[in-house]
Amino acid sequence: MHYIRLLRPLSVESSSNRREDTLSVLLTITTDLGDSFFSPDEPLALGLVLESADGAQKGKVLACPADKGSPLQWRAGMRVLKAQLRLRTPLPNEKTTVRIFARSHQSKAPSPRPYWRHGYEEEPTELVVPVSVDMVNRRCAPVSLRQMPLPGRGDDDDAASDGNGHDLALGEDIGESIARHIWDAGLVTASFLSDSCRSADVMAEMLPMRRHDDQIGILELGCGVGVLGTTLAAVVFDAAAAQGRSLRSAHVLLTDVDEAEERARANIARAEARPPCAVAAAAELQYENLDWDDGRRGRFGPRTAARGWDLVVLSDCTYNVDSLPALLATLRALHYHSFVHDGTDTRVLLATKPRHASEEALFGLLHEFGWSHRVARTIPLPRVGAEDERVDIYVLTRGAGREETGAAEE
Repeated sequence: MHYIRLLRPLSVESSSNRREDTLSVLLTITTDLGDSFFSPDEPLALGLVLESADGAQKGKVLACPADKGSPLQWRAGMRVLKAQLRLRTPLPNEKTTVRIFARSHQSKAPSPRPYWRHGYEEEPTELVVPVSVDMVNRRCAPVSLRQMPLPGRGDDDDAASDGNGHDLALGEDIGESIARHIWDAGLVTASFLSDSCRSADVMAEMLPMRRHDDQIGILELGCGVGVLGTTLAAVVFDAAAAQGRSLRSAHVLLTDVDEAEERARANIARAEARPPCAVAAAAELQYENLDWDDGRRGRFGPRTAARGWDLVVLSDCTYNVDSLPALLATLRALHYHSFVHDGTDTRVLLATKPRHASEEALFGLLHEFGWSHRVARTIPLPRVGAEDERVDIYVLTRGAGREETGAAEE
């Protein structure tokens, strides 16, 4: 997958009579790790829309090159695209969202349902994830946004939002760093669970409501910006209803090292600020720091230690082979803690996009640490000019009978 990524905040310059604004853009189109630039066979046209807080102007392409030159395009071999765009409508002072997207040949508007949500289409624009940014008082916010369509009240069982206000917005850092950005496995898995949250069969496999009470606890390890856990918080009540269960409460705890805390907390606040009409119900969503070097020894913060966890989820966390022993020891310690705390037999949902052969070490270590695993889903990711990739979603189980060997490391 490739992402449109802003390399610096947008800036606005006005003509002397304020009748015309020019928007300065510096962006790239690259993979989640920034290790490969998008290389289409033909130039890829980019579009820009302005969306006011009340949804006005939504879907209208409102920019053109300031020099009246060629349209905004990304070509093979490019690493950076710098452009001055003349806005056809002056930028207002009130909050406005600017969205930059890959334009298809059929439409000038952004697609509401990208390819990884509904199957591959022979269209290179579907392989590029759009980016948004908020402008307030004509100044650019310091973070860019990725929109996650979610099912809402009145939606069909298999339908996600088509731009009707149900989107979940996740903030990322602006710039070249790969830290505090959405990565492929998290985005694809969150999208799959959102799209499938009203399917009884899929939810019984991925997010089973196994306890006899009416509550559930979900903990995310290595949450990054929080795309997976935040999405689960939004859809868990639908997942329970699909299985004939009615939840009284649901708790989702995002965890990561302290460098991720600011962005994760900001995205929690963004999720909680969504309009009440957007979702029927949502889980309590919190954050706590959890370093795996502490977790492997059973050293948990008060929120992690406060309950047993029905499900632990993680994505894009297995690419660093050196960290796998600490990760798996933390999973084992969480399983042990949950069993001792209230008899919970914790399951794990692990999503990964295989990147190199060394990651195969994970499966030997899973056996060593007492985990059974199976592939629950494999989701293909087509790429332009390269071999197709995939996201694998695994279900890990351990079994309460192994608790006597599941204590934390010393």
